[in-house]
Amino acid sequence: ARHLEAAAAVTLSTGLANSVAARVHMGLGVHACLQGRYEDGIPHHTAALRAAIRLGHDALCASSCGNLAACFGRLGAARDQLNWAERALAYQGARFDGYAELQAAYWAGLGHAALDNRTAALDMIARVNAHMPEGVPEEIRCVWALMKADILWALGSERSARTAAKAGIVSEPIPHFEGSYARWLAATATTREDLMRARLRIDALKSRLAQFDAIDQAEILVAAQMIGRALGSPSEIDNGELASAFEKLPPRVGSELTRFATMATSYGTCILAALSAAFQLA
Repeated sequence: ARHLEAAAAVTLSTGLANSVAARVHMGLGVHACLQGRYEDGIPHHTAALRAAIRLGHDALCASSCGNLAACFGRLGAARDQLNWAERALAYQGARFDGYAELQAAYWAGLGHAALDNRTAALDMIARVNAHMPEGVPEEIRCVWALMKADILWALGSERSARTAAKAGIVSEPIPHFEGSYARWLAATATTREDLMRARLRIDALKSRLAQFDAIDQAEILVAAQMIGRALGSPSEIDNGELASAFEKLPPRVGSELTRFATMATSYGTCILAALSAAFQLA
């Protein structure tokens, strides 16, 4: 990171505007975000965008705008988040743009949901569903399933969100989406057998926790708590780890994850209680 920072300083002081300059700033921005420092990522992604605009490089412009949407989204600035997400989508052409398009659509959908524009959020889901070709890799489909689930959850469509998420947890987690995978794995478990299987997968992720991004670490620990509570065996160790993970992230992220865990765990606990009562009556 120190070498990237030195290179970024050179590009700023000399006024260089080329794809290397854009990618240097983008790399620094991404590095900050991976550590949970989204506010620090904003100036780097802004510098990357300026360089990309001067070059007329639409793909880099789209990526930079998408990264800015993610930064503002994590910070809870919904209008800025939506603005940058829509700018990212405007740079994309007629062809499906893979993860870059998914990221922009994700933050646009969540932005609309945060601003109580349900129709626009659902339209964003429909747009991606229609634009995604049949032959895209399974990894892309899994990532979109988890993103779509988050948008639906933000709209209050919890049953639809769980249904969508199930398509994203059918295989091993995709790199940089381990947290979302773990969170929805816990949220979709409705039987004790499901919960036990989910616990095994989440424990495997916890054993490699330091390898993951800051947001993924927090989500994995939240998922572990959800499973523990649903099974009636919460861990005090997880509480301490989770507090440390939350300290690395904007306060808004911790609040959202806590709210998600509370609502999703309440649902799972109610289902288990109902199944248990039915079994006893039988």
